[in-house]
Amino acid sequence: MIKIYIPNNNKEERLYSVGTIFETFLGLDIDIKYVSRSDYLLEIGNCKVVVEDVFWNKYIKDGSYLTEIAIPQRIFNDDFDGRLFPRIWGSGTYNCDNDIFYIGNDIFAEVFFFLSQWEEYVLRRKLSLTIEEKLNEGELFVIRHELEKRCVVNEVLEVFKYILKKCGICDFREWHFRAMLTHDVDRCFLSSERVLCENVYKMLMDGQVDRATRIMGEYLSYEYGVNPFDSFDALMDMAELGGLKAHFYFKPCVDGDRGFTYSIDDYRVVKAIKNIISRGHYVGAHFSENVLYSYSKMRDEYNRLSKYVDLKIDGGTRMHGLFYDENIFVNLSLLGFVYDTSVGLQKKTGFRTSVCYPYKVYDLKNRKTLNIEQQPFACMDSVSIRLNQNPDDFFEDIKNVIDEVYKYGGVFVSNWHSNLWNVQARLDFKFVYRAMVDYIKDLQNVEDRI
Repeated sequence: MIKIYIPNNNKEERLYSVGTIFETFLGLDIDIKYVSRSDYLLEIGNCKVVVEDVFWNKYIKDGSYLTEIAIPQRIFNDDFDGRLFPRIWGSGTYNCDNDIFYIGNDIFAEVFFFLSQWEEYVLRRKLSLTIEEKLNEGELFVIRHELEKRCVVNEVLEVFKYILKKCGICDFREWHFRAMLTHDVDRCFLSSERVLCENVYKMLMDGQVDRATRIMGEYLSYEYGVNPFDSFDALMDMAELGGLKAHFYFKPCVDGDRGFTYSIDDYRVVKAIKNIISRGHYVGAHFSENVLYSYSKMRDEYNRLSKYVDLKIDGGTRMHGLFYDENIFVNLSLLGFVYDTSVGLQKKTGFRTSVCYPYKVYDLKNRKTLNIEQQPFACMDSVSIRLNQNPDDFFEDIKNVIDEVYKYGGVFVSNWHSNLWNVQARLDFKFVYRAMVDYIKDLQNVEDRI
């Protein structure tokens, strides 16, 4: 049992960070006591570890750190006994004297910064953005400092484990590399000619002539009776070849809903869901724009999908459009979801919260830990479209991220839209997906031999 003495302010934030590091990530038992002191003190047998408390000591009043001026502007890559030790806050002073270790790196505030996403919370409030208005990813700390390919939280954990080992703790939670192949199901079949014409007309009225022409041409090029969006069996086949499971997130919409592209009750959709379940793969919820401001509407969509699959078993979620806020996570938790996979980058391949382990979501508004895990995704097919990448460059990006996850025995989560699989303009990118699955399989085989 590690005794940890923590400064007596911002208790909920400190508890979340300390608990996530020690219990969730390291698998260690701790005994926390809040005291009047200006740093953290860890008692481990005959050893003591003192960790600087620089951040919350500056913002004593609960929640007063949620201000733009508190957002860090620099990151330091310290050398700790030959190991990289990223530091955002702290003096950078490290020493050991008679079994007393001094760490001049406020690691607890640093980990909280990445996992809680409070930077985004502050910036969104400053700009008065609605949940449907995107924050410019270029404003994020991880992008400004080109950290998106690094798991800074994991780097901090590795150094901290090294220090704890010097105090006699060697039995940590074992993490093993694994992958989740997830698929947003935005469409299930071709629109009717009526709906196609309505959509093309709207595009033309909005001045989107090139897009309207492309969509009309692609529609006409498909042979009669062929469903270009039915890629479920192909994606499951590849997952099985890699020894993996596929996770499909369906939109629980019905005709008349905002953002409607298919009815969850359509016989073709129900057939696809039953086929996925029969093959031992997973179905989750891709909640639509209709639920963004209403728990009751989220519950309605949940109930629609629950008619065909038990979402309490392994039903994850990803919000359509990656629209989320603290209220969304509260509602997902109330519905009993085990995990969500909405957190990731839309314009980069990499890590938005700088970690490759799942972690409980922290509700900044109500200052409490929610009973739902975040499985952050690190790769999304549509990123290559936004960056205009060719298949080779996109795969190299993905491979670099997988290598980072493998290094820490983490979870690699990909997001590949099922409806983009057979689209003619994206056929060259089938190679990327196959190569990604093969690469994951090879790494898993290495893991099994270790």
